Amino acid sequence: MLSRPKLWARDFTSFKVDNSEYMGVIVDSASVTFEAFTGAQGDFEQSIVYADGEQEEISGKYTVDEAKKEVKMTYDGDTEIVKITFTTSDKMEWITTQDGEQVVAKTERRD
Repeated sequence: MLSRPKLWARDFTSFKVDNSEYMGVIVDSASVTFEAFTGAQGDFEQSIVYADGEQEEISGKYTVDEAKKEVKMTYDGDTEIVKITFTTSDKMEWITTQDGEQVVAKTERRD
């Protein structure tokens, strides 16, 4: 079950695009933080640091569909729907499609 978080801070440990691992090759580090819901939605921030030193910061709003185990993230006029599975209380798997390619990421809870 996806509960509505007070705060989820997660560090990516794996980021695969069509089965090719990007962490440690193209992506140096990445994280996502989901802030507490205010009404029917909450705020999120995603940070990506690439191996070449470039950084990307994405922020926007999110909603949770607990029945589908999906998180809908909206930012800069774009919408991404992510399937989320908690494999343990500290680990989460994130599956989505970006530019027609499947993305499977694994995250760990940040203390």
